[in-house]
Amino acid sequence: MRSRMNRSYKGRTLELLAPAGTMAILEALADSGTDAFYVGGKSLNMRLHRRDLNFSGDELVAAGGLCREKGLRLYVTVNKLMGDDDLAEAPGYLEFLARDVRPDAILVQDMAIPAIVAQRRLGLAMHASVMMNAHDLPGIRALAALGFSRVVMSRESSLADCMRLGEASGMELEYFAHGDLCATHGSQCLYSGMLFGQSSNRGLCMKPCRWPFKATMGGRLYGSGFPLAVRDMCLYLDLQAAADSGISSFKLEGRMRSADYLRPIISAYAGSLDRLVASDGVASDGVASAGVASAGSASSGVSRAGIAGSAELPVETTVPYDPRIGYEALFANRMRDFTTAFAYGRPGSSMLNKRWEGTGKFYSSGKVFSHAAEEPGASPADAAHISKILRSSAVRARPGQSGGRSRPQLAVRVDGTALAGAAFEAGADVAIISGEPLRPLAGAAGIAPFVPIADLESLRKRHPDKIVCLALPRMLEDDDYPAWEQTLRERAGLFDELYVTQLGSDDAFRHLAPRLSGDSSLNILNKAAAATWAGRGLSSVCASIEAGAADLVALVSGSPVPVELIAHGRPTAMYIGLDLASYVANLPPSDPAGAVDGVARDRALAFGTDVIVLIDEHGSPHPVVRDCRDKYHLLPTKAIALLPLAPALIELGVARFRIDCALYDEPTIRALCSGWRAALDGADPASLAMPGEIEGSWFSGLRPSGLRPSSLKSGVSGPGAGKELR
Repeated sequence: MRSRMNRSYKGRTLELLAPAGTMAILEALADSGTDAFYVGGKSLNMRLHRRDLNFSGDELVAAGGLCREKGLRLYVTVNKLMGDDDLAEAPGYLEFLARDVRPDAILVQDMAIPAIVAQRRLGLAMHASVMMNAHDLPGIRALAALGFSRVVMSRESSLADCMRLGEASGMELEYFAHGDLCATHGSQCLYSGMLFGQSSNRGLCMKPCRWPFKATMGGRLYGSGFPLAVRDMCLYLDLQAAADSGISSFKLEGRMRSADYLRPIISAYAGSLDRLVASDGVASDGVASAGVASAGSASSGVSRAGIAGSAELPVETTVPYDPRIGYEALFANRMRDFTTAFAYGRPGSSMLNKRWEGTGKFYSSGKVFSHAAEEPGASPADAAHISKILRSSAVRARPGQSGGRSRPQLAVRVDGTALAGAAFEAGADVAIISGEPLRPLAGAAGIAPFVPIADLESLRKRHPDKIVCLALPRMLEDDDYPAWEQTLRERAGLFDELYVTQLGSDDAFRHLAPRLSGDSSLNILNKAAAATWAGRGLSSVCASIEAGAADLVALVSGSPVPVELIAHGRPTAMYIGLDLASYVANLPPSDPAGAVDGVARDRALAFGTDVIVLIDEHGSPHPVVRDCRDKYHLLPTKAIALLPLAPALIELGVARFRIDCALYDEPTIRALCSGWRAALDGADPASLAMPGEIEGSWFSGLRPSGLRPSSLKSGVSGPGAGKELR
């Protein structure tokens, strides 16, 4: 039996962190070589697909006792994005954990949890889940101020990032070392929740990223493949480089895996870490882990030696470390191919998985999570049902909920001042100018995220009574902060609000903005999270586009600040840091002369040739736009259109109705603003003529994409959706 805290490496303690989906698995793996386990209860965690997984209350108590007996650490995942029903359960559950389970820490995603832990003085140590997307210094410092003692680094963080951030912040760092990867940034994949009502941020992801797709790019049609299906993470050959970067905890993915699957992986990593600790970083003769090329590695060319410092290692040692020991068996038994992902920079197309087990199928059975499904409409009966839920709250709009105005505000999110001016002329009150304007696939390389000063001056002169907002990019890197600070200083007096998009950006820019508003990427789903953000100085918050009707009622009724809602358009459903263009280019060629391919191409090309369009098995085209930062935004096929719900939403007290204008031209923006302005001023939505949408809208049958009450089961659609999960 291994005692606690004994893997000491260069003055630091290294931890191997293993998953356990059930008490039986934890018992079976307690002596496998891991230092710690992470587990989940029957609710409030990120693995809720299967009823036979996760720990009952009694099992959590037993797990805590067993881990203490074995000298192991136990972390409990409370890392689900919380709806109002979850929020009611959370205080009692956290008190139970603190009193009876006594874990070494809990893993957290939702901003409501730190407040509950602090207010009730529970004394629970908190680790920031990968879903909190920790990747920059202001964000990590903000997490420390909230009481977090460890962060699970964003999957897009490199080892060099970890070294820099760990040294600058003093924060303990955890990093995924092996297992399943997501194609999107943490917490920024919303499509499963939008389409199926099964949220990837609430433990029920249906993995649309692992569907097969055809694609169009630059007008060319590509054949079927899996452009969003990535390989499994494997840092086995790179553990020394990772340890030298300052990572303390090496996390293995797999809370839905069996003990038989996990045991050889845990044993291999435990053995390699033990050999590394024994060597104290000295490589065996002729082998430096910094120079070993991982099979399936997706390195960008950044030198591993630059991380590990292998050139300075002594030549002779009595306990040499050879990272290759044990790797052959690990590689031979892999389900997907391996990658080092972002460990050495942004990976290229080599991160794409080509093995059958990576195409959306379970490791255990080979069955798929979900099939492609058409984005559903909704019937008038559904619309009436939703409106009834929205009107169920006894609390109506309070003073300030409509921003101090007698009518709700109409906002647009646009890429520049020309479209903002057009929207103002058509009735919009607020223009949110994006900090990540879209960039055509060909050309326009000089597009910048900073709106020119002269353009802002002209806009303010022409529309002095309107509200002009600047929006930060969805993900700011440390290098971005100085440029944005200069930008905001130079534009002082020319904007009214700054939309913040991630934790830490509020601290960094609070002194440079008249007001701060919370953008949709904060994924605010409950009133306690809204209160936390209000306490950080936000004057309004945008509801998560995954909010169900009941969640929205609770959020709007309970938020201490006005709530904004994305009511029309195509908001980002997946935010992707991978080089998607290179992935599509690796798809096989297709025959555009074929009837099926011809129809698919024509539907896709309706979105234009300046975007990538992924075409699922159902035939639905999914536009993917690239922004000026070379990030990719997968948009819904249909546009959200909540206009028929406008009267109920106004009664509820939604303060700001927002149109996301991606892919809209100026005439369409004018028509949308004119129609929505009339509706917000009291016109009957049924009497308004709105512009048509490519592929229609989520309201062709009157059901909004992100505003689905849990009682409406018809959201799970398509052939066989979810069958294999029962």
